[in-house]
Amino acid sequence: MDALDESEATCSFIDLQTGMVWPADLIDFDQGPTDFDPDDETRWLAVTGLGSRAAWRLMESFTATIDDQRLKSQLEQAINSPDAFRRFMTTLERHADQFTRWHRYRNDAGLGQARHWLANHGYRPIED
Repeated sequence: MDALDESEATCSFIDLQTGMVWPADLIDFDQGPTDFDPDDETRWLAVTGLGSRAAWRLMESFTATIDDQRLKSQLEQAINSPDAFRRFMTTLERHADQFTRWHRYRNDAGLGQARHWLANHGYRPIED
């Protein structure tokens, strides 16, 4: 869920009637739903971003899965330097197989993180 990837000062909202996630940017610029009322907790669930630390830990855990020691070392240097996110991606872009694997890893982790977050807030998946 992209809302969790936002900064800790960012608050997005889930419409509990439709399941739609309204990003903080749309809410902040009055481009959200016309019936938006953040005080209506029966309709809207606030999602506060987890900040960059969670994203950094994900890069760190992915780096630990790399078998190629040279690439692993390059990624470790990248994430422990200024502009870690850009350097991590620049390094990975030169390794197409790992770049693709990173995106799958990140997406799977994001889905798991979103499910965990929802479960911690009392929500469970509905079986079809």
